[in-house]
Amino acid sequence: MSEQQLNAEQKAKLDSMTSLLDGTLDDIEDLPGFIQLPTGAYKVKLAEGFRNKIISEKAAIDLPMTVVEIIELGNPEQAPEVKVGDIATLAWMMDNETGKGFFKEAIRPIYTFLNAKSYNEAMTNSKGLDVIIVVVRTHNKEKQRDFMQLKKLTIA
Repeated sequence: MSEQQLNAEQKAKLDSMTSLLDGTLDDIEDLPGFIQLPTGAYKVKLAEGFRNKIISEKAAIDLPMTVVEIIELGNPEQAPEVKVGDIATLAWMMDNETGKGFFKEAIRPIYTFLNAKSYNEAMTNSKGLDVIIVVVRTHNKEKQRDFMQLKKLTIA
């Protein structure tokens, strides 16, 4: 590549950057957020399905989900906090009976729908499913963070 070509390409990139920087905050689309969904009902896509994971050096299962539709918010004032495309993740710690129990309730509708023979089969085949979830968001004052609790999951 000649020095003239390189300079022409660099100039084009700089011109593009100048144009971008002359814009406003409204000119660039927001990235999807990684959030704890507000209390409400949502249609979500399980692009990755249920996954084995280590959280704080403990066995866990998580479930990342992408918001496809906001069906109903528990508090309409929270509408600006969530948008289509946002990603939220539920997680269950598998080192205690409570975590195992909540995981069982979460995967039960998928396990049944898929006529799965094991949790592994249901987890593997949950990838790509559209589901309806109802969640409640709570705030833990001690940990200074919000948590999302699954109340109901049905196949969309």
